[in-house]
Amino acid sequence: MPVEGASRIEKMRTIVFLAMCALIVVFAAPVRPGIVLGESMAPTFHSGQVFLTSRVAGPESVRKGDVVLLAVDDQVFLKRVFALGGETVWLLDAVRHGRQVRRVVRPAEVARLHRLASPYGEPVQLERITVPEEHVYVLGDSAANSYDSRHFGPVPLDTVRGRVVISRLFHLWGPDAEGTSVAMAGERPGRRAPSGQP
Repeated sequence: MPVEGASRIEKMRTIVFLAMCALIVVFAAPVRPGIVLGESMAPTFHSGQVFLTSRVAGPESVRKGDVVLLAVDDQVFLKRVFALGGETVWLLDAVRHGRQVRRVVRPAEVARLHRLASPYGEPVQLERITVPEEHVYVLGDSAANSYDSRHFGPVPLDTVRGRVVISRLFHLWGPDAEGTSVAMAGERPGRRAPSGQP
């Protein structure tokens, strides 16, 4: 075999080897980047923000308050863990100005339900949800813009793809830039709710 042909084969083998190494690093890396789409986690996260996630080692590594990536109905969402398996969540269903409102009620507020419900001026229903073991109940920080467990219920821990470890690496685009009104399925684009309890 001519030297030139052997050299070309060695180069191809080297390129294939390096490409395989790169793929192994990407898929085996403990930390991966992600990009925020939508404003369901505002004001903590905004559309275009780049973050880093670490792999979830096991169910015990997911804690209340963690911001996680999870897959639900073939879509990936960025949400905050509100409750863990075995915990109780109270969900207030009401109609306000002709629109359905679903709000998570903290346990301390349940006793004051009448005062809490009075601004709605219409019948309300309080639902008690016990999160199954090996599941989590997740919410968006911007309750009015978020499609979360209030809509799809508690999710199995094996749907969690990673936990955010660095939230503000940099921005690819700004939340107020023209043409960046992006939302995930079930979320309304371009509207931010005031910060506060979901």
